[in-house]
Order: sequence, then C-alpha cells, then structure tokens
Amino acid sequence: MLGSLVSGLSSGNPVITAIEGGLVGSLGSKFGLSPAVTGAISASLPGLLRKFAHKANDPNDESVTPDSIQKSLDIFR
Repeated sequence: MLGSLVSGLSSGNPVITAIEGGLVGSLGSKFGLSPAVTGAISASLPGLLRKFAHKANDPNDESVTPDSIQKSLDIFR
C-alpha cells in the first residue's frame, strides 16, 4: 500500500489529495494551526512519504514496524 501511495505522489492521485486534505484539516482543527502552517506541511508531505517508504522498505531498518506506524497515526484520531 505504501508503494502505491509513493508512486502516486507526483501524479496528482486523488487518494493522495484526500490524505493531504484530511491531514491538513485534522492538524488545523486539532492543533489550531494557521492555513500557512498546514499548507507548508501539506507541501512537504510527498517528500516525507518518499523518505518514509524508503525507510520502511529497508530490511536492515527495524525502526518502522506496523505497531510504530499505528502509534504515529493515533494522534490524528
């Protein structure tokens, strides 16, 4: 799934757009961030996802696990 997201980053994929929109909305409402700040975060999201995918696909790096991903995503609930 992560590979699909990364491959769609530069193509304007609607799934990526929805993730970015959800992230921006969640950050803005939960943390009181300004549109400028959430826009900057949204703009950096493709690069961050590429780096994350590279790290997740590295068999020698055990820092990214399904449990660590779940814990990271829990802040958006």
